Amino acid sequence: MSDEVEVVGFGAGAATVPVLAVEVGGLRAAGAGAGTNAGVVLPGSVAGVLERGQVLAEPGTVGACRGFVGDLAVLAADQGGVELRDGVRLAVHVRAAAVTGTLALLKGTEVLRPLHQGAVAVALEHPVPVERGQRFAVRHAGRAVGSGSVTGLPG
Repeated sequence: MSDEVEVVGFGAGAATVPVLAVEVGGLRAAGAGAGTNAGVVLPGSVAGVLERGQVLAEPGTVGACRGFVGDLAVLAADQGGVELRDGVRLAVHVRAAAVTGTLALLKGTEVLRPLHQGAVAVALEHPVPVERGQRFAVRHAGRAVGSGSVTGLPG
C-alpha cells in the first residue's frame, strides 16, 4: 500500500505518513470507505507520537481549528447542568478529543441557565479537527453540563 495520510489536530502540522496496510475485521484489505470500521497500520515511529483526538485524513482535506461557534444546550440542574457565564473554562469534547476551551456567550446573553440553549463561541487551547454540524459536549468541574452542535468555523 503506498497511500499517505495526514495527521491532523493538536499542533500536528502538515505531517504526512505512509499507510503500511489497512485491516477490516482483523483481515488485511485493499482499502476502506467512509463509515467502515478499519484499522490503519502505520510505521512504528509514528504510532508512538499520535494523541487521542487526532484524526487521519487524506492530505489537505481536513483542517484543525482553535475555536468554533455553536448552539449549546445546558442540562437540567439535577443532571449536572450549572449556570454558564462568559469566560468560563470548560473541558470541550469533540469526537475523541478532550481540550480545554473558554466560552463566550453570543447575542447579548449574560448567562446560560440549566435547561436553556444559546449561541456560544468556544476558544480552544489546542487546535482540533471540527466540522459544521458536528456534535460536542462540555464538562465543568468534572461533570457533564451540556452539549451542542457546531454552527460556524473561523475564517
